[in-house]
Amino acid sequence: MASALETCEDDEIFAADSYKLNIPTIDGHRAMKLAVRFSGTGDLDRTSADDLALLEAMRMGAPVRLIITGEISGKGFSLARKPLLRPNDFA
Repeated sequence: MASALETCEDDEIFAADSYKLNIPTIDGHRAMKLAVRFSGTGDLDRTSADDLALLEAMRMGAPVRLIITGEISGKGFSLARKPLLRPNDFA
């Protein structure tokens, strides 16, 4: 994902607007946390040397990096308790 910075006034260090992200909102409340939950099992190929090596390297409680391809069945987010501030709120 690429981003472009905007030009800024002479007395500004950077343009804050160039860092605004499209965070989901509902009724003026911004999401506090975005989460993805996984459930289910993945089958390894017992005839694949790569899959067998992956299984052998896995340790309980240890981090592992997997690339997963799946189907999305739903999504959601939790809301902030404070309403979303708008530029005119500071005037």
